[in-house]
Amino acid sequence: MSARAGGILLQALAEDDPQGDALPRYVRLQSRLRRAILDGALKPGARLPSSRALARDLDLARNTVEAALAALEADGFVERRRGSGSFVADPLPDHALPPSLAPEQDATAPRCSIRGRTIAAIPGQTYAGGGGAFSPSLPAMDLFPRALWAKLLARAARGAGADLWGYAASPGLKMLREAIAAHVAATRGARVDPGRVIVTTSSQQALALAASVLLDPGDDVWMEEPGWRIPRALLQAVGANVIPVPVDGEGLDVAAGIAASPTARMAYVTPAHQFPTGVELSPTRRRALLHWAESADAVIVEDDYDGDFRYVGRPLASLQASGGARTIYVGTFNKMLFPSLRLAFAIVPDALVDAMVAAKHLFDGHTTAINQGALAHFILDGHLRAHLAAMRAAYDERRLALLESVAAYDDLLALGPSNAGTQVAAWCRTPVDDIAARHTASQGGVDLQPLSTSFAGPPQTGFLLGFASASPSRIRAAAAVLPRAIEAAGRNQNARVVLGQRGV
Repeated sequence: MSARAGGILLQALAEDDPQGDALPRYVRLQSRLRRAILDGALKPGARLPSSRALARDLDLARNTVEAALAALEADGFVERRRGSGSFVADPLPDHALPPSLAPEQDATAPRCSIRGRTIAAIPGQTYAGGGGAFSPSLPAMDLFPRALWAKLLARAARGAGADLWGYAASPGLKMLREAIAAHVAATRGARVDPGRVIVTTSSQQALALAASVLLDPGDDVWMEEPGWRIPRALLQAVGANVIPVPVDGEGLDVAAGIAASPTARMAYVTPAHQFPTGVELSPTRRRALLHWAESADAVIVEDDYDGDFRYVGRPLASLQASGGARTIYVGTFNKMLFPSLRLAFAIVPDALVDAMVAAKHLFDGHTTAINQGALAHFILDGHLRAHLAAMRAAYDERRLALLESVAAYDDLLALGPSNAGTQVAAWCRTPVDDIAARHTASQGGVDLQPLSTSFAGPPQTGFLLGFASASPSRIRAAAAVLPRAIEAAGRNQNARVVLGQRGV
């Protein structure tokens, strides 16, 4: 430690003592040092400032400091070494450690609400992890033009006024909303007025905002089965009654949804590239879904999480292009560019704009403005269009490497559709504990997302194989791990697997 007392330590030692002048100065200093040690401001083994430095910085007599250090040494909190200085004891004395709370003492702990208990019971993780070969929903960050992005960030920062450095508009920067509207109109056929674009941090936040203004506790919501577990968990967390609606070779089975809950308030769908099966919502089903939403006074949340990546045939028009009055279109740049960007958007019907913007303002204020400025320039200057073209070519090469590599294990895995997106579903032909297989594969640096977690009901097992983030050679090497991971997981005779019922 330097000759002067550190800022955190100095602040802790300078705080007012509730006992004021009732105690001698050395006792008050001893108490403050002990508190700094127990609170973690001073770690075990940390070197203390010299008594001379402490005396100077705290405006105390050196004898006062020496007396306090001597008392702490006697209590076992400080070790004083001739020629080296004073150090926090390591380990601290046993009597300094707080006792564990007994169960009866914990009775006064804060109690979660019903919603809080619901959220806590949902399996989740604070860090998405991934990074290994086959990580799903992870873009090729190694191919992102980082130097260009740094220049655009600097450009946004240099030209920033109050709209970028101060509190920004809750719906997002006008320049970015106009850029998003032009991009989505050109690539997805959406009908977009920039005033209906709301910039969010993620597709999850867009869904959360929609749920907050549209759903009351107990309202029914259609959810694809199998489907993305995070939106399902989010809808459950806000009190919605999630209705699993089966997915087959044509996508969401609208007739089954009507039979299960004809008056649902919302349907959450991924029509361009269903998550996780990869099927496309057929034209017949699209018309049926839009007709149901109109007749049931319901809203469709269309999550187009990777619709910009298509390798066979022409890009599909969005549902929003045909049913904008009943559709909230959600897109994300986090999967398109890089995850830590934290920029996504929702295109909402006119009737919901005010409520959605108010919810955004209430829950979040606004999304990071300087990143918005950089992204607006990235789109308007043509860099996004060029980047997506380069990524489609790179991803197609990686996709073909995956299909070729996994085809060698056709006796173990049946691949789902692979015409679009950044991942492919690989369904196990016989019952396998896919969660155990994931653990085995992770030890070899391979990230296998188990498909069984995508089901609310009886699961079908397999793996979601991402191909965007790994080179073709890395994909081929990772594919060799698949049979070993499946074999190590063994056969799970209790898994209820019915192949062929969900369009795979």
